[in-house]
Formats: sequence, C-alpha cells, structure tokens
Amino acid sequence: MDTAPSNYPAAIFLAKPSPGLFANKDEVLANLGKEQTCLINGLSEEQHLGTGGSEYGRPGRIANSLNVPAGDLHDPETHAYLPAKRLAQKFSDVGADAAEKIITYCGGGIAASNDAFILSISARKCSSLRCFNVRMGI
Repeated sequence: MDTAPSNYPAAIFLAKPSPGLFANKDEVLANLGKEQTCLINGLSEEQHLGTGGSEYGRPGRIANSLNVPAGDLHDPETHAYLPAKRLAQKFSDVGADAAEKIITYCGGGIAASNDAFILSISARKCSSLRCFNVRMGI
C-alpha cells in the first residue's frame, strides 16, 4: 500500500437522487413473509435480539428478519472490509443466497447501507436491492 500523498485533477461531482435504492415502510410491510424476499438487519446481534445496544423506538427487530451485522464486515484491527469470499459467506450463512429481492434495514441507515454496499459489489446479484431506514420510516 502506498502511503505517499496523491494528487488528482480537479473535478466536479454532481450528486443525483436515486430513489430506487430505498424502500419505504409500505414496501417493507408488503414484502413481509414473502418467500422470495430477504429482510436483513444490519445492526449488531444484541440489537437484533433486543438484548442490548441502542434502541430505535423499541428493542428488537422486524419479525422474521435475518441478521448480518455491518460491524462484522470489517477486520477489527485494520477496519478494512474482509476478503470478498468471507463477506459473501456471511450473507450465505443467513440464507440470503436464494432471495430475489433483498431489503437491508437498521435504525438510522448507516448499517443497512453498509450491508447493501457489500451486496451491490458482490458476485451474487438479486433482482432488487433496497435500503430501509427505520427511524425515518422511509
């Protein structure tokens, strides 16, 4: 890894909304219990089980959701993402492989976005990948 300063040419970044990346409350409710949909909670296992950590309105999880903690996607020493095969295995271990549609969620959007990012760059693709922010209800 190079640690020397890098120089990049000036550029203009134009941010554009991507509403298709986010699920709202109605979409989550409509997909509960659907066999082809996988709902993944990105919060810690303790938060998922309702036994510890921050609460977002109430402890626990959305019924029947799976748990892939966003914090478990990084090496604890380097804070870099784990190797691709280990990341893929974390989602495979909870049964996300068979889902046509995946909705990641958490309390504020950060953990869910982390899970969704890893899924979006993985070799395994689903027909729909969306994030749901419980706190905002969007």
